[in-house]
Amino acid sequence: MKARHLAWPVTGWGVGASEDFSPCVAARAPTYEGGPALNKIKISRMTEKDLDEVMRIEEVSFSAPWSRGMFLTELRDNPFSKLLIARLDPPAGGDEQVRLAGYCCFWVIFNEVHIMNLAVHPDWKRKGIGSRLVEETISISREHGVKKIHLEVRQSNDQARRLYEKFGFQVIAARPNYYTHPREDAVLMALDLE
Repeated sequence: MKARHLAWPVTGWGVGASEDFSPCVAARAPTYEGGPALNKIKISRMTEKDLDEVMRIEEVSFSAPWSRGMFLTELRDNPFSKLLIARLDPPAGGDEQVRLAGYCCFWVIFNEVHIMNLAVHPDWKRKGIGSRLVEETISISREHGVKKIHLEVRQSNDQARRLYEKFGFQVIAARPNYYTHPREDAVLMALDLE
């Protein structure tokens, strides 16, 4: 089954967006070694109701995590910002709750996108969640007529770099001492959509 992308208007998304958004259903995910079978990954817009779960992932994912206030600013005040969440559905008949497994924040500025923040909970990495978030970001970017997507990633974050390279992102520059805690260079990556 081919994954559908979210149909979001090119303008008017962000401040005051409806929280009643019906998420799209992604392709069925296989059973992964050491974990439960995932029936589906649902991608939808992040809302303030998601922030407790988002903050738990943010705090275990980054040495210098964003604050709750930073996410609130993205949700409430930044007209360029788009925020996605990925939720997992448990196996049919399972007792597990549908859980938030990852998120992505990106800015659409004219014909460019900048991925600001993407994280997957450590317990759910390597299960296709990061890929689904990147796929959806690319799809929305195309909807908006974006020509190029940019991002920075820690030089030592091989797993993230491989994820982006899988989608055609290429290293275009380095930003010395971009990150703190610990201090490290950033690798600037870009994807041309033309």
